[in-house]
Amino acid sequence: MFVNGEVRQASDTGQMIFNIWQQIAYLSTAFTLESGDLLATGTPEGVGVGMQPPRFLQPGDVVRCESSASA
Repeated sequence: MFVNGEVRQASDTGQMIFNIWQQIAYLSTAFTLESGDLLATGTPEGVGVGMQPPRFLQPGDVVRCESSASA
């Protein structure tokens, strides 16, 4: 993820506390998950308020997110 052209986050779900399969297993106990449902995985440490000092989005900031699929 980039803010005003600066890399603010370069991470993947492999670095999360719970992997996507664990999240699906947990969520499916409370919800009926269907094709097309979008799941948010949360934010890795060191981003936003986790930055030292904390950095927040400001009016006019341009955010660009890139995603890639892996096998």
